Amino acid sequence: MKEKRIVAFIIDFFIVTTIYAIIALIVVLFEQLLTPVQTLNVRFIILPLIFFGEIYLALRDFICAGNSIGKRFVQIHLVTKTGLKPSWMCILLYDITIIIWPIEAFLLLCKGKTIGEYLSRLSVVNN
Repeated sequence: MKEKRIVAFIIDFFIVTTIYAIIALIVVLFEQLLTPVQTLNVRFIILPLIFFGEIYLALRDFICAGNSIGKRFVQIHLVTKTGLKPSWMCILLYDITIIIWPIEAFLLLCKGKTIGEYLSRLSVVNN
């Protein structure tokens, strides 16, 4: 199960990284063609896209109704202790702990559960 969870996170991270790479490529290409004022306008369009990428990574399960794109791909999902679909508040609590991702990663590798799972009382299970 740990392996699937790691792969799911890598998929989600890859999605955000790919979006960033495309944005960077667009900026580099357009900066050569535009005046400084126009370049500034392009950056004002791009900054919200970058912000959305960060929000997706931090709240990936909350945004995707309990199953991030990575989790869907590897066929795992979040459930309550009784096996039911979790509430929005539980999912938000589960996701928000990504802020302390080094500790989360360490606990996942050592104990198989994260702080988010302990706090929200959720579990990650196979479909």
